[in-house]
Amino acid sequence: MFVLGRWWGIRVGVDSSWPLIFALLCLAFTQSFGERHEDWSMALRWTVGVMAGLVFFASVLLHELGHSLTARAVGLPVVAITLFLFGGVAQLAEEPTRPRDAFMIAVAGPAVSLFLGLCFLLVWLLVPGELWAGTLSAGCLQLGVLNLLMAGFNAVPGFPLDGGHVLRAVLWGATGDFQRATRIAAGVGAVFARVLIVTGLALVVFTGWFALGAWHVLIGWFLLRAARTTSTQTALRATLEGLRVEDMMCAELVTAEGYTSVADAVEGPLAEGPRSSVFVVEGGELIGVLGPAEIEAVPAGRRPFAALRSAMTPRSRMVGVSGRDKVLDALLLMGELGVDELCVFADRAPIGEIRRGMVQAATRAGGAPSAPSP
Repeated sequence: MFVLGRWWGIRVGVDSSWPLIFALLCLAFTQSFGERHEDWSMALRWTVGVMAGLVFFASVLLHELGHSLTARAVGLPVVAITLFLFGGVAQLAEEPTRPRDAFMIAVAGPAVSLFLGLCFLLVWLLVPGELWAGTLSAGCLQLGVLNLLMAGFNAVPGFPLDGGHVLRAVLWGATGDFQRATRIAAGVGAVFARVLIVTGLALVVFTGWFALGAWHVLIGWFLLRAARTTSTQTALRATLEGLRVEDMMCAELVTAEGYTSVADAVEGPLAEGPRSSVFVVEGGELIGVLGPAEIEAVPAGRRPFAALRSAMTPRSRMVGVSGRDKVLDALLLMGELGVDELCVFADRAPIGEIRRGMVQAATRAGGAPSAPSP
């Protein structure tokens, strides 16, 4: 993921799939403008196409900010916004505790897209068609239609679409059972995804519209995976709810001495298991941590000669958790920092570590380990 920055304190990034989709989107805009305005030069078509792509990119970001700022308004912290293959996702630190809050958060995104779509179409109606060689009018028409389509598509009542979140909120309010409401909404989303896949295959086989059919299949496959992921995450939250870090932590840290080179740490402790960080000690005392960000900051050619003590984040600036913190909060913090383990402190003294892999293994086994081994 590429981090773009922070808006209103929310980390905003794009998934690695976005550059490809952005390029295809700009190409689609350019071809569409060329078909409707044959008098435009190729340079003008591409200029307007790229500008329209950037504005649509901003529209998707505003859609997600609608979710995020509404979540904040009802008291839920927002960790990050990630723009990916077919839109974006706002990552909340915790699930809403009331159906009403869940409903408001869900409808905020499509409401923003609907508003933007109507605004673009209003500009298209009011602006003279010949202004700026018709570029403003043409761009607003395309962007208006796309934003309305985005609002309509997201209104489909199946996870992971916004309509699925609305359906879950309604069912949750009616039944009082959050888990059951999530399963139903995810099931509807899976059915919709399969319909898209079958429709796409039919388009390819019976009409020869390969490109359109392929898009249907790709979107359906993506939504089906997302619906299954939603069900898995909900089950994971239910399993981990109420568990504390002390229930799943390991009482020993995986460490390396401060004089160890970065290259030796990468080829040693970091290569021995699914972990991203190593804790640095001197004289048996913890002095810092070396994680992905610290490793990336050291040029590859210098890693055999750079000692951990010079490359690490010192203990005074380490981010960790306490044994009484929730496991779910620890996992969210790992995701925000991009690491797979965190040091556990008690009265500012290290007492162990909690690992993402350990939590995942415990949930697959159906409970928390009583005495995890290093």
